[in-house]
Amino acid sequence: TFDWTHDTVTPTVTITVPGIAGGGAYFDGTTYWFGPTSYNGGTSPGYLLANFQFSEPVTSLDSGDFDLTGNVSGGTLTTVGVTGISSTHYEVLFDFSASIGGNCTINIKAAACQDLAGNNNAVPSPFPLNYDKNQPAANVAVATPTNAYSFTVDLSGASENGSGLGAMTFSTDNGTTWTQSDGSTAGWETFSSNPTYTLPSNLQSDGSHTIKVKVRDNVENESPVDSATVVVDTQAPTMTITSSTVTSGSTTSDASIALTFTASEATGTF
Repeated sequence: TFDWTHDTVTPTVTITVPGIAGGGAYFDGTTYWFGPTSYNGGTSPGYLLANFQFSEPVTSLDSGDFDLTGNVSGGTLTTVGVTGISSTHYEVLFDFSASIGGNCTINIKAAACQDLAGNNNAVPSPFPLNYDKNQPAANVAVATPTNAYSFTVDLSGASENGSGLGAMTFSTDNGTTWTQSDGSTAGWETFSSNPTYTLPSNLQSDGSHTIKVKVRDNVENESPVDSATVVVDTQAPTMTITSSTVTSGSTTSDASIALTFTASEATGTF
C-alpha cells in the first residue's frame, strides 16, 4: 500500500498573556494594561511574556517572526527571546523597559512558520497591550470645620491618564505611616472618590489635623503626596443672655425688654 495525508488546513494560533508578578496588571474589557513594576518574564520589570499556542505542530520560530506595532513612545519595543515549550507552544519575551508608555499590539507575522505539510500559519487578531507609566494625582479636599472624628475626604478631583484609579492610602503623621480610611489598618484600599476617613484614636481631639493622601492607578503607578487640613470642633457652643433693661430674676411691667445673646464662639445659625 501507499498512503499519504493531504493537508491544506492553515495552522491557527492563540495569543495569551499569563499572570503578572511583581506588580499590577489590569484588563479593562478590551485592552490588557501593565506598568513599570509589572513583569511575568525575565528578572526585572518592563518585560512581558506571551504564549503563542498553535492548533498543530509547526516549525520553529525566532525573534524576527513577530509584529510589534503601535504608539510605544520614547523607546523601542523589542522581542528578547523565543522558547519552544513544545511543537505547538512557544513563549515569547518582549522588552518594554525603554519605553515611556503607550498602546501597542503584539502578533505573529504571516508565514512565520509552517505545519508539517508546509501550510503557512494564520495571522490572528493583534493582541492589544497598553504600557502605562503615567503618574496619577490625588487632588484631595476636605470640608472644614467638622464636628466629628469621621468625615468625608473629597477625592473626586483625583486624576489619572491611563489604566484608571485603583487604590488610595492616608497618613496623619506626616507620612511616617500609611493606613486605610479607617485610620488603623495599614496599607492601601480600593479607590473611592468620597471615602469616609476616621482619625486614629490617638488623634481624636479637637483642633487642626493635616491629612496626607496618595492614590495609585490599576498598574501601581503612585501619585505624589497631596494634603488637606481639617479643623475638628466637637464642643457645643454656649450662650449667655443679658439685658440692658432688666436684671435676671427681677420683675418688670415693661411690655418689651432688650436681650443680648452672646455665643462662646462663632455660630452658623441662630
